[in-house]
Amino acid sequence: GAEALFRKALAARRAKLGPAANLTLATMHHLAQSLTVQGRYTEAERVAAAELEILEKSGGAAVERGYALTELAVIQIAQRRGEAGEKYLEELRGMAAELRPEQRATVGELASAYAQMLRSEKKKRDADRVEGLARGFLGR
Repeated sequence: GAEALFRKALAARRAKLGPAANLTLATMHHLAQSLTVQGRYTEAERVAAAELEILEKSGGAAVERGYALTELAVIQIAQRRGEAGEKYLEELRGMAAELRPEQRATVGELASAYAQMLRSEKKKRDADRVEGLARGFLGR
């Protein structure tokens, strides 16, 4: 499935382009998303945390950091680790000013999609927290 393709692409891109290349980081993000949607939070967290670490060390774009932070917040919230999730949400709120309006919208849409996923898993309270983040980024 998609996960196997992301893993194969990630290995190839790391080898050819290096760990901090935009395509490598995008593939890490997509792999983390795939794992999150499958409920494989431990693996997803490991991938997303590695992505964020590379972005922070390399001075990666704010929007890319926003994606990784959103992913990590959702992973923590979905695992009932509210305090850790809240840390990522606060960091996201703090970086909102760094983003252009279209980037804010993209991060907001990602958060909104995750809120829907949490609702489908009957995690209404968690979904509401993530949806609040989405509304903030989408200006709703």
